Amino acid sequence: MQRGLPVNMLLRYFTQEDRRWRLVQHLRQRVEFRELNLVHDFRGIGPFDIVFCRNVLIYFDADTRKQVLSRLARVCRPDAYLWLGAAESVIDHESEWRPHDEFPLLNVRTSRIEAPARRLSLVASR
Repeated sequence: MQRGLPVNMLLRYFTQEDRRWRLVQHLRQRVEFRELNLVHDFRGIGPFDIVFCRNVLIYFDADTRKQVLSRLARVCRPDAYLWLGAAESVIDHESEWRPHDEFPLLNVRTSRIEAPARRLSLVASR
């Protein structure tokens, strides 16, 4: 859990429950968690501020990865973030996502498709 997260932020934004960590209640109320099949069309959801898609794209072939990254860009706000796993990247997809300057696993949306305003939303994929 703490990998890359300073201890003070861990203690400020998470509570430990047995061996697991949980986002504090006042933040959890502002977030929408959702599981999603990335291979299928998912228009009609979003827009999202950040998507956690860690260690998922590595199981897809190059064409499917490209399709998934494009679909994610379409349902994200223009300044959205995409969090990938350490073995994943947006190389060859820079028209829609670019790596963050300071955080190697974080990517920033670069496409200019405007998405309507909405509350903070998160998507978790399996």
